[in-house]
Amino acid sequence: MKRSPLAAAVLAALPLLFAGAAQAGPAVVDFYLFDGSTPVSGVELQLDTAPQPPTGDSGGARLEVAPGTHVLRARTPSGVEIDMPLDVADDETLQISAALYPDRPPVYRVVSSVSGESTVDLSQTDSAELAGTVVDATGAPVAGAEVTVNGVTATTDASGAYTLRTRPGTYPLLVAAPGYEFTSLPGTGLAYGDNAVPPVTLAAAAPVAGAGPASSEASTLQGVTVEQAVETDDGGEFELAVERRDTAQVIDTLSIDQISRAGDSDAATALKRVTGLSLVDDKFIYVRGLGERYSSVLLNGAQIPSPDPTRRVVPLDLFPSDILSAIAVQKTYSPDMPGEFGGGTVQLRTRGVPDAFLLRASGTLGYVDGTTGEDGLRSVGGGRDWLGRDDGFRDAPDGLFQRPLPPRGSDALAALGRDIAGKGLGVGRKEIGPDTGFGVSVGNRFGDDDFALGFLSAVRYAQNWDQREEHRREFSTDATGTLTAREDYIRERTERVIDSGLFLAAGADIGSEHHLTATAMQLRQTEAEDAIDEGLRSNGSVQRSTRIEWTENELTTLQLGGEHTLPAAGDLGIFWQYTDSRATRDLPLGRAYRYGQNGAGEFVYTASFPPQVRYEFLDDNADEAQFGLRYPFTLGDERTLTLDLGGSRVRRDRASEIWRYSFRNLVAAPGGEVPIDDIINPGAIDSGTIELIGVSNATDFYTADQSLDALYLNGDLQLGDWRINLGARQEDNTQRVITQNPFLPGTPPVVAGIDGNDLLPSAAITWAYSESAQWRLGYNETVSRPEFRELSTAPYDDPLLDISVVGNPDLVQTDIRSVDLRWEYYFNDLESVSIALFSKQFDNPIELVRTPGSNDLLSLRNADSADSRGIEFDISRSLGYFEEATWLPESWRRSFWQDLSVSANYAWIDSEVDLGDAVGIQTSARRPLQGQSKYLANVALSWFDPEGRGDATLLYNVAGERVTRAGQSGLPDEYEQPFHQLDFTWSRTLPWDGWKAKLRLRNLLDPEAEFTQGGEVSRRYRKGREVAVSVEWKY
Repeated sequence: MKRSPLAAAVLAALPLLFAGAAQAGPAVVDFYLFDGSTPVSGVELQLDTAPQPPTGDSGGARLEVAPGTHVLRARTPSGVEIDMPLDVADDETLQISAALYPDRPPVYRVVSSVSGESTVDLSQTDSAELAGTVVDATGAPVAGAEVTVNGVTATTDASGAYTLRTRPGTYPLLVAAPGYEFTSLPGTGLAYGDNAVPPVTLAAAAPVAGAGPASSEASTLQGVTVEQAVETDDGGEFELAVERRDTAQVIDTLSIDQISRAGDSDAATALKRVTGLSLVDDKFIYVRGLGERYSSVLLNGAQIPSPDPTRRVVPLDLFPSDILSAIAVQKTYSPDMPGEFGGGTVQLRTRGVPDAFLLRASGTLGYVDGTTGEDGLRSVGGGRDWLGRDDGFRDAPDGLFQRPLPPRGSDALAALGRDIAGKGLGVGRKEIGPDTGFGVSVGNRFGDDDFALGFLSAVRYAQNWDQREEHRREFSTDATGTLTAREDYIRERTERVIDSGLFLAAGADIGSEHHLTATAMQLRQTEAEDAIDEGLRSNGSVQRSTRIEWTENELTTLQLGGEHTLPAAGDLGIFWQYTDSRATRDLPLGRAYRYGQNGAGEFVYTASFPPQVRYEFLDDNADEAQFGLRYPFTLGDERTLTLDLGGSRVRRDRASEIWRYSFRNLVAAPGGEVPIDDIINPGAIDSGTIELIGVSNATDFYTADQSLDALYLNGDLQLGDWRINLGARQEDNTQRVITQNPFLPGTPPVVAGIDGNDLLPSAAITWAYSESAQWRLGYNETVSRPEFRELSTAPYDDPLLDISVVGNPDLVQTDIRSVDLRWEYYFNDLESVSIALFSKQFDNPIELVRTPGSNDLLSLRNADSADSRGIEFDISRSLGYFEEATWLPESWRRSFWQDLSVSANYAWIDSEVDLGDAVGIQTSARRPLQGQSKYLANVALSWFDPEGRGDATLLYNVAGERVTRAGQSGLPDEYEQPFHQLDFTWSRTLPWDGWKAKLRLRNLLDPEAEFTQGGEVSRRYRKGREVAVSVEWKY
């Protein structure tokens, strides 16, 4: 690719990371405390025995600390105390951010200019203090009694009192004393911090003849319940807010808490709430207005194949939110990521093992306006369709996939025809039931600080329906530019989507330096669609077209990885991961046929539109091995350098084939409105009325493979308030796509390939000019390579455009240069405001263009260039400051404000593509990039129960108009119009222990979804309002 002067400067500057200038600073501690997303003011602070100023409205306070060992104690207005040991070095700067949780001990994070960062989870320390007394039956104190909890033993004093500290958990509380019965304390709730339990009364031991005092052990051991969270918090809102602030790159994050509050059931619907992201077809995410070709998805840092052959990235609705711990969207490139980076990369992070035993079950019941309870279209299927797995009903008969078919008139050909015709082509009607779903997860952790093992397993099932009536039109234009509808029809469609998944994660911790993980996952999504189009078609006739499809998509992934720290080698960090993924797509027995309208207004079968039957199969395998080293250097006060060196190896292969068949009439077709199954059936085969023929295209079969090897080097230099991150990635890529005509073995195949060796630089500078604000500037060079299907001449049907697309073996990769600038201000660790500018330049962007001489076929071409630029605004803020807003009437300054928070984001994007020599018959040589919206906006208003029993969120989302199809031969471009969506979620704990309920209302406004072309409506439909109620039980 072309190397810009700025890129050369970045590469030349890499060695300078080893240098730095000494800077000194005061030894200070900045402390912040949050309760949920709300800063806590008035927290009493004490350094050793000396009182310190309390926290202010931001939840923060600054302390000057002398070098040495100290204990910082924070006491909240509600009485929660947090003790934090500190070992402060000369000229050190520390930031401590602590978070309170309603159902578990606090967590605090320390960022040190000398020792780096660390997180302390008080549920994993001896943070529960137990105090009580032991008495006899008369109430007199028992001295010398031994009280044991979790292996920690305390001895009562002369007053019978004892205290001990232990780690949260559920343990027997055992009491033993000479001359008394061995006793256990009944289960008692024991929270983090100071706890008192009722006095333990000991019964005198019964004497035994000929012996001294008895020591009975006939006692039932019961547990003391020590409250704690049982799930890891790696995806918590607090942790991700800190990550967003501290990373060298521009990223946006979604915590599992945010996803839950929004009521989003999968990754796709959750991501549309991120700044600059839009959701297309409820499956695909466009980052910063760029199409899915410029987006990528990583699963735990690894590349995965897509089961959808029409898309380069995996559909994100395949990933249920209940297996995710967090989602991050990285908008500036870093060398440890794949070089295919355009608008950004979506990083899906799956759940890890819990901290303690976990058992959770949930169920969901949903209603969709216009769908639930309606009579929908339904074709005949198998007995296991409700599972999303065909039971063999749609299987092809033996001998069907051969070249050529058996001879005409043979018994073998007749047998194949009978088998297919006997499965029916008709579509009936049946009442649609409610949406349903359930999930179960179980996990546990065993061991101690020296060695621990854990696991988490989950199973999920969901079935959702969509009944839709859509008005569609296609236009032609005359010399005056007037649009005339050449197609005008109504599409009635019933779609049934069945999702199921199995998930298993396991982990092992060896001390604090070695962490091993294993993740296995199988996600399935089956789409059953029955559709009928009725109206004017392009040939001027009125037709009724029927389509029946059953598609099974499956993604299976196995990941093994480890992270290791070697203190003896200067805290050298080692990372490794192996990922083996397989994506499959099966479309068995897809059926389609048409009836034409005669002069009497009847829809009749005609031999010119014979029924079509097809079978599609795709198998895509990918394995990736990754390895990385990280070495930290301390160069002086507030000067550190971290070097990252690593690489990856990707091997991928795909096989795709489509088998097409048709029924040919051997006699005149019957007149009148005759059902299709009365025409195409086994009896018609036997009588010689029809016969099966093969109609596959010569380009319906292709194989592909890819080999990509990469090495990267990155340096991260911290110089006081400045942070400089420079790096580069070297990628050696080879792709081959072979399209072979299987029916003529001697025909030369069409071979397409891409061979490239790319050096991709990146640079990022962060200036933290104050404790609360910082600037970021980034530059990088990346690529976007054609996908397998785009290099093959095999045609495919684009489900978004509802049109056929054929690939182009002559495509070349797109080179991208990006510049980002972002200002960030942090009210505290959870609340912030940011404004970002970005600019991207594309060389040889790939665009869809109309094929000359064809009204219904698109192809792919490299345009000359394109550019995209925009501005993003994001804010998240608690409304608690309104309580002290003097400009508000006093009656409005009430405590409820602290229970409310608002988050909002807005993106304005402008782009232009120059088609150059690829303009062909396109109407416009310059236009916006396909799929790019002019603006994107999200607003969320959340309420949190001050007692921690529930929350509610109102969410609004809109995306500006975007080009869906480029106009040709004088026709204007087609635009999808803005869709205003308003959702509401509410959750509440129930009176029974462990139970929780959630209500989700989606698309409350229910506006029409509309597509326009030159002011005329080309598509129009309603999605319908949705109501879902779910109940969860957790042990």
